[in-house]
Amino acid sequence: MSSAAPIFSEYDRELFKSLVFDPSMKPEFNAVSACLFWDDEYPKDITSLGLRQLRILWYSRAYLHTDNSFAGAGEHEPSRRAFWEQALQEIPTWPGFKRIALSEEDRAFFTKNLGIENPFE
Repeated sequence: MSSAAPIFSEYDRELFKSLVFDPSMKPEFNAVSACLFWDDEYPKDITSLGLRQLRILWYSRAYLHTDNSFAGAGEHEPSRRAFWEQALQEIPTWPGFKRIALSEEDRAFFTKNLGIENPFE
């Protein structure tokens, strides 16, 4: 593990270990963060800090879904990449790491939702 402070508490890391990847799940779109997430990626009893960190993972992954890099993060690219890599060390079995490449159906869903001018109407 990295020498940086842990992203997730021991409690939250244990919750992540209990998650089971379900390849049949369909994504949901978070319009605020402009990212996809799947229900099997979310530990239901996660702490509030853990949830904030999980949201960072979701919107960091959205950069990978957009152009397969963190370049879209601009000046924040190094910190997004470092966060992602540390999360890979801390919670390597998180189902979200298996969803870097999108199926054609999921890509179409993502692209369609990104194109909605005001998703809150």
